[in-house]
Amino acid sequence: MERHPWSSAVIIFLLLIAVTACSTNEEQEVPLRPEVVIQVDHEPLPVGEQSVLQAEVTREGQPVKNAASVKFEVWFSEKGQDTSEILEAKHVGNGRYEASYTFKENGAYEVIAHTQVDDIHTMPKRIIAAGDELPKDAHDSDRSAQMAESMFMVQLVTEEDVKQGEPSLLTVHINHMEEPFSDAEVRLEITAPFMKEPAYVDTDPVESGEYRGQFTFPQTGSYKVNVHFEKMDEDIHGHKEETLDIEE
Repeated sequence: MERHPWSSAVIIFLLLIAVTACSTNEEQEVPLRPEVVIQVDHEPLPVGEQSVLQAEVTREGQPVKNAASVKFEVWFSEKGQDTSEILEAKHVGNGRYEASYTFKENGAYEVIAHTQVDDIHTMPKRIIAAGDELPKDAHDSDRSAQMAESMFMVQLVTEEDVKQGEPSLLTVHINHMEEPFSDAEVRLEITAPFMKEPAYVDTDPVESGEYRGQFTFPQTGSYKVNVHFEKMDEDIHGHKEETLDIEE
């Protein structure tokens, strides 16, 4: 039987389409986000004694026993995140990761469980009381405010080599309850002891939950960068302050 001269080419073309479709489907498969829950035995935790911080990591209801990394970031709320300590957690079985920590002062502490599973980084946050409990009314109002603030995770990222007198990219990542916080107005307020007045930098959205602006630091020294984010239609306004040290 005589074949058409173009029949082989058609078959090859159809095979290429099938292979491309399979590859595209594979590329579109996105790993499911793990669920991470921070747990302690009881609250308030004691001051001056070792306590155990625990992160329970699951995916689709199943324990994750091979997380690439689980680290607790802990700081005393009144002193701010700049004073935080990082604790490496170990897997103790059934998707539970633990680290020991000694709380040194009475009051509220903030704990983030930085968890890396495959290519996904999750950062749940919890407020934990240590020492004597606050009076009920004060405790409830303070905790409510802290819980509202803890719903947002704000991270300022700079280029590796930021120098004075050169334009530098400043990138802000914002998550709201572990999801990207998109379509917001994000502005940077930059101050330093040697600046006569604050500088304000408007940012543009780059990706979902990611915003970027540019600023030229006039001289070496330590700068405060206050990240303001808001959605006027939803009555949301928050801020997070970071410190940047600029070298020559």
